[in-house]
Amino acid sequence: MGYMRTKIRIIIETVALLVVLCACFDNEQTRIVPYTPVRIEASLAEPQFSPLQIDGNAVLVRGEGYRGNGVIIYKHIGQVCAYDATCPNCLHASGSAVAVVLGGPADGFCTCPDCGARYVLLNGWAEGFEHPLQTYTAQISGGYVRVSN
Repeated sequence: MGYMRTKIRIIIETVALLVVLCACFDNEQTRIVPYTPVRIEASLAEPQFSPLQIDGNAVLVRGEGYRGNGVIIYKHIGQVCAYDATCPNCLHASGSAVAVVLGGPADGFCTCPDCGARYVLLNGWAEGFEHPLQTYTAQISGGYVRVSN
């Protein structure tokens, strides 16, 4: 009986650790992309957002975020992450901003066409690059996805 409880406890702790490690990280302390008000609320029944009913999928909401480059919403293990689609490593003094390109279905990445940064949608970071994607607060509840800052 004690062996079974220990085994169950280890499994629960391992799953909890994986959820924490895979969860979206808040990148507020490294804000490079200028603040832009974002408020998205949509039904998962809408065709644009229905891919978010399945773990591993992402959608791009065009016209939102910095300079209208879009907001990427990614679902993983029942949780959602949201990022501004502006590459923080390609912001220019002139004010121009480059939008990242979302990978294929369930790819889990987006890529900047200018600098080549390949961002992991689990945490918004690109290996070898200084700045992560700008995060937004996101949640799925009651058949709706909500994103804001």
